[in-house]
Amino acid sequence: MRIVHPNLTRVTPERWRLRSSSPADSRSSDRFQFTRIVDTQTPIPGCPGFFSRLGFGAVSGSVPIGGTRKSTHTDSRMVFWGGNEYGYSGIYQVDSSGIKVVADSQKCVPEQSYRFASFGSAPEFDRDKIIFLAQDETAQIHLYQDVHYRLTSLIGTEQQILGDRFVNLSNPVAEGGYLAFLARLESTGQKGLFIHHDQETTAVAYQQFPGPYLQDLTEPDVDGNGTVVFCGQDREHRAGLYRYANYQVSRLVHMRTLIPGGIGTFTGFSHPTVSGPLTTFLGRGRLMQQGLYQIGPNGLQAVVDVHTRMPASVEPFSRFHSFVAV
Repeated sequence: MRIVHPNLTRVTPERWRLRSSSPADSRSSDRFQFTRIVDTQTPIPGCPGFFSRLGFGAVSGSVPIGGTRKSTHTDSRMVFWGGNEYGYSGIYQVDSSGIKVVADSQKCVPEQSYRFASFGSAPEFDRDKIIFLAQDETAQIHLYQDVHYRLTSLIGTEQQILGDRFVNLSNPVAEGGYLAFLARLESTGQKGLFIHHDQETTAVAYQQFPGPYLQDLTEPDVDGNGTVVFCGQDREHRAGLYRYANYQVSRLVHMRTLIPGGIGTFTGFSHPTVSGPLTTFLGRGRLMQQGLYQIGPNGLQAVVDVHTRMPASVEPFSRFHSFVAV
């Protein structure tokens, strides 16, 4: 993906090569083109000054591997949170024509006279839509949807649910029109996981929800069928990985589940992702065991773990931090 600011040569893509005497390493470096998209020398669109703070970005469209500096892909887009030290912030989209404002501290909330005050740091794409979290000047928090620079509110803290209302919302995950997010209820302060689709909001799980009593819920992911996976802890603080489908919550793996190809049982889980019948996650065990695992119709399997040899090396992997499912 070649993305440049149209009036700033300092963010022109630069190709970096790893210096190595190893032919295998040299071949590996040729597969990648590193592109500087935005940095602290990039002017903030519509605002004096430069970015000094940047959040995680999400990418949509075809992103080439390798290629030349002349290659362009007009269907490639990136969205990210950015701001400066003076409290100015916004959500920005980047494509081949440069950086554009989706929403920022100078824009008014849709159909209102007051402005946005702050934004969640992890916007993301859902096909042609941009989904992001924002708080306005009245302290209301909403999840917003942008389609071709037209903003609409999807759900907010004034939303009535379970005879209660939300007091805060988390950065959402989105796929196929389904939004999954964590929120806290006003009257009880209980944390819950919710899914929003077609203007309706449903509780997936929350503390004291009928079914498994969960002390905490984290890291949800959703697919285009409305299936949600998430990490949870029961009242004894035992970690587990849970799946929500057809209005039912079931536990997929827990701390008594044997590690495939490993020793003993899991001690922790993180970064679950779901796609149809497959759930992928990072798992940990005793004796420094770590790996990427997948559970589906063929059961629980290790994709890569500390016994897997690294490419072009005789050494095995030793640590896993995160992954991207495509």
